[in-house]
Amino acid sequence: ADAPAEAGLGAGSLGFPARFAEAALALPPEAEDVSVHVEDLGDWADAAYDPDFGALAFEAATARQWTLAWHAPVEIHARGAAAAALSGWVLNGLKRFSNCAPSAGGPTRATLGIEVRDAAGVRSVTLYAGAAEVARGSRSGDGAVALAEANGSGLSGSVTLAYAGDVAPAEAALDLRWPASYQLHVVPEADAPPSFPRTPEATFDDDGRSNRFAYTSPAAEPGSYSAAVLPVSDTGVPAESAEAAAFELPALPAPPADLAYSGGDADATELSWTASATPGASYRVYDSALNGAVNLAVPAATHAAGSGTLSLTLPALGGGPGPGVRRVLVRAVADGAEERNAEALRIEYDADGARVAPRPNVPRIRSIEVSGGRTVTVKALAFEDRAAAPSASALLYMAPVDEAIDYGTPAGTEEFGEEVGGVREAEVAATAPGDGWFRVAVRAAAAGGATDAGVGWERVFVSAAAPAGASVVARAGRG
Repeated sequence: ADAPAEAGLGAGSLGFPARFAEAALALPPEAEDVSVHVEDLGDWADAAYDPDFGALAFEAATARQWTLAWHAPVEIHARGAAAAALSGWVLNGLKRFSNCAPSAGGPTRATLGIEVRDAAGVRSVTLYAGAAEVARGSRSGDGAVALAEANGSGLSGSVTLAYAGDVAPAEAALDLRWPASYQLHVVPEADAPPSFPRTPEATFDDDGRSNRFAYTSPAAEPGSYSAAVLPVSDTGVPAESAEAAAFELPALPAPPADLAYSGGDADATELSWTASATPGASYRVYDSALNGAVNLAVPAATHAAGSGTLSLTLPALGGGPGPGVRRVLVRAVADGAEERNAEALRIEYDADGARVAPRPNVPRIRSIEVSGGRTVTVKALAFEDRAAAPSASALLYMAPVDEAIDYGTPAGTEEFGEEVGGVREAEVAATAPGDGWFRVAVRAAAAGGATDAGVGWERVFVSAAAPAGASVVARAGRG
């Protein structure tokens, strides 16, 4: 863990540097199952590294979606010698194939063995997953039996007993059956509640791995909706009806535009932006600490509604003054709904907290060729995605491999070509001052002269020495 894990990406998001790191994720109290996705965001040492991009892009992509979550219902059928003696089964905490045994019916079916015993009027009911005891309860005489988990199974519940004799696990069982799929029905409020049968907006297969499911829609129009989930049995029969739940997808204001640095240092940085096209929209300004992620939990500042070009002075940079980068995001708010644009502004400061001119992204070396003994030609690629400034020219630097590279004066320069698919290419050459191994590095420069902050280099061997002559033996043929 060469750098500390970062915080502040918002609920359900994490950011941390490359290599090895640990991060703790606080879960909401209602969370039961959690999926964790770890994404490579880039090189921590790269000036273009952006710990916010994944979280902000996810927010932007899901801002106009709805999600339905539901619990898989289970059918419970008793069979065998205990079927008539036990009724009103309630089971909580069923986990497929964890505290119940699989059956030949496939992932939608499982079984529990039942044992009933009487000892001097104290009657017990025990459930088994295979040979493992998973729940047990007892009482004097007949009536409701509370079932408590056994062996940490998580299974509990209740059943009503009318004792008619002891029953061994091999003589009775509970057959458990879950749906094979689900129909998801979502209709506008004007058509609520949905009436069945009808064609569902989506279907969702039960994978047999969990009893809790969720489905997230593609982008949808704002409005009020009514939703219902119809289970479909493993024999292809859908439920006839289901309880509908109402929800609202709020209309989001248009985002502000042209967010830019307009002056000041790390203690009082001034921003400007073009107002949202949504009348009456106000603004929340989110900020980061030095080299940190944008804190989406608490706005650093707010701005009232306005028109034209708006401006604001940020609070002093936390962890500043520098050197390093802060990231700022401005979002519009209308009628309590906040839009989710992901256009974070990146501002770099030097050690004194003065703003550094926007740099291009670090270029990548595509190939290195040596010709004429000491002429080194490098093909470099500049990726313009999320660049603070476009790459204008490629700067080639060389130094003997046992010396540090002097980035003061380049050995060669060449302009980058036109951008194609977000990439520019340049071919830059220079002649090495001698023979041997050399370090070769390429930096990108913006039109104003600011260069990227890359530190990587490649190694190459050059030599103007002519090879020794080859010894040739010639023989005449025998023809």
